[in-house]
Amino acid sequence: MKPKDFLEFFNEDLSELQSKVSGKYQTLKRGTLELVHNTIKSDELVDIQNFVSEYVDNQESKMLEGFIEESEVFDFYLKHKGDIDEMLTDKKFFDEPPTDNDIYSLYDFVIVGTKKAVVDTLREIKTENFQG
Repeated sequence: MKPKDFLEFFNEDLSELQSKVSGKYQTLKRGTLELVHNTIKSDELVDIQNFVSEYVDNQESKMLEGFIEESEVFDFYLKHKGDIDEMLTDKKFFDEPPTDNDIYSLYDFVIVGTKKAVVDTLREIKTENFQG
């Protein structure tokens, strides 16, 4: 993948980015991009790139609108459970003892796993789209 010309990059928007989603976890990637869009209220690719980079580096510094309360995280899991379960299996999340991730209930397992899947998804989106 060659680096994008600045003007080409600057004029892209969220819909173009979502249409380029490919590979594994497509539904999860689109759902995660929707969370980002709802948070930053911008379709500009440069705004999306900045938010994704900052969120991947430090989740505590940013919040995803619609992904704050545990009930919202659980609803997101239910909507994308196939891709989330597949990603967590691929990343060997289920091989780790739950106590290593401060998980002490089944509900926490779903919440922590879903949050991890979203961060990993944003890392993939960043790698696939913003690191030319």
